[in-house]
Amino acid sequence: MRFIPLLLLALLAGNLEAAKLYRWVDENGNVFFSDKVPPSEAQHERKQLDDRGMVVESTSRARTPEEIAREQELERRRQELKRLAEEQKQKDELLLSTYQHEDDIIGTRDGKLRAVDARIKILRTSLRYAQERLARLKTRAGAKPNKKAQADIDKLEGQIKRNYGDIIVLERQKQDIRTRYAGELSRYRELKNPRQASPQQSIAETLQESPLVQLDNLLICDGDCDALWQRVEAFVRQNSGTAIEVAGDRVIMAKPPSKDQDIALTASRNQHADGSEEIFLDLQCRDTLAGAERCAGEQAKALLQAFRGLK
Repeated sequence: MRFIPLLLLALLAGNLEAAKLYRWVDENGNVFFSDKVPPSEAQHERKQLDDRGMVVESTSRARTPEEIAREQELERRRQELKRLAEEQKQKDELLLSTYQHEDDIIGTRDGKLRAVDARIKILRTSLRYAQERLARLKTRAGAKPNKKAQADIDKLEGQIKRNYGDIIVLERQKQDIRTRYAGELSRYRELKNPRQASPQQSIAETLQESPLVQLDNLLICDGDCDALWQRVEAFVRQNSGTAIEVAGDRVIMAKPPSKDQDIALTASRNQHADGSEEIFLDLQCRDTLAGAERCAGEQAKALLQAFRGLK
């Protein structure tokens, strides 16, 4: 600790009433007294003394550029947190004003899912007709179709691939719907019963749809998609309940099921604009009650599980 001689303070005391006196310590520990702070010393913490040598005012040292930047970032984050909190408040108010009971949320979700399912059903009907037309056309054309017949075949196969691409998009929409309303239901329960809410349980309770409508039938190509496609093609040939009707570099399609116990498999390889690829497996059963039960049964679940294991 540094001690300032009393003589120095005594000599300075005569001028205390006439001028301000400042005290500061530099980075080397040297103590300075002056009635003015030089610009070169302005970065140090300083104290103003009265005529008795008591501190009457303190001035913090100048902040470094790093400290200024850190404080600015802290303030930015505080403002962002404030904005997010306000957004959440508005969302919560809208949620509570929109739904009177949690059953309303579930009903809205199920209604949206049914609407998407209806569109998927239309696509599947179109697929079935296209497959039947393709089978008849191939039968008439024989082993060596003429130019017109081949063009018709290519057109139908292109339509089938597009339909499968549209089905993938709709299946993803359904997944988005489930995720959105599971979150809304969980938040609604938290707001209504903050002490009893269990977010994980809420989500699990609301996802009571068939596993077939989850995206369990989609594989994303992370690396060698050609090798994965070969495994998928072999899987379809081995496990489809009906004979293979079309086999190409991007689609392998079995004949539509003719019996209630049949599960026909079709796989398509789809490429997005960004170059990423995915492989979609479609399970088709007869459009009957027994056929629907077949596609929701244990065999269908086992097929999907085995398909996911190909990756």
